[in-house]
Amino acid sequence: MTNRRLKPIKDKLVSMILLTCGAALLLACGGFGIYEFVAARQSKLGQMRLVGDLIGSNSAGALSFNDAQAGNETLAALRTNSEVLVARLYDKAGKPFATYSRPDANLVGAPAVVSSDTFGSQHGSLYVTRGIYSNGKRIGSVYLQQDLLALNSRLKLYAAIASGMLLLAMVFAFMLASRLQRTISAPILALAKRANSIEDSGEYSIGNIHASYQEIGLLIDQFDRMLRSIGQRDDRLRRYGESLEGRCGRPDG
Repeated sequence: MTNRRLKPIKDKLVSMILLTCGAALLLACGGFGIYEFVAARQSKLGQMRLVGDLIGSNSAGALSFNDAQAGNETLAALRTNSEVLVARLYDKAGKPFATYSRPDANLVGAPAVVSSDTFGSQHGSLYVTRGIYSNGKRIGSVYLQQDLLALNSRLKLYAAIASGMLLLAMVFAFMLASRLQRTISAPILALAKRANSIEDSGEYSIGNIHASYQEIGLLIDQFDRMLRSIGQRDDRLRRYGESLEGRCGRPDG
């Protein structure tokens, strides 16, 4: 008796194919996402280093002549870059010399003293510290801090594109799996239907059932041999029964 709670093999095959494809796609998207994040972050830090070096070059004169007003004017040009949160110049002793901050920025993140080139992230932002040199000597430093709004927007766009591609890939995989599973489930289903019809037809043969895979073909061949063996046995039993009936019905003497 068939267990109604058992799922068809075609559903199992489709589920396995979708699960495999989904896991592979998620792993690939995750790998590319991590790479995109790291690459975008390094690219942003590289741009900040270039901006810091440019600010340092333009501020070397102000530091050399201890002109804080000129240093503030140089930093004020950064207001055209909406990503810049804080920019600060430091003298050769590492103490603040001039400062620019975006109106909504918090100066808490800016270090009070710097002594070397650094970079990293804090409070949802990136920062770099670059040395300012004149005649081969370090005369000060520049600290630059930028928000991650542009980087986050880029990553969100990547996530949206990746999600859309993942959805399309899963739909395509489902359509392809629905067709491919027939090469496995169709011969098995035909074999089951043929087995159910043997009792009514009395024909102990598989018939014209083709298989696309070696394992299913082996199953069909073995089932066909079993049916032929059963058919031959039933034929012998039938002839033996007819022979007994003939002997029992023959008159004595």
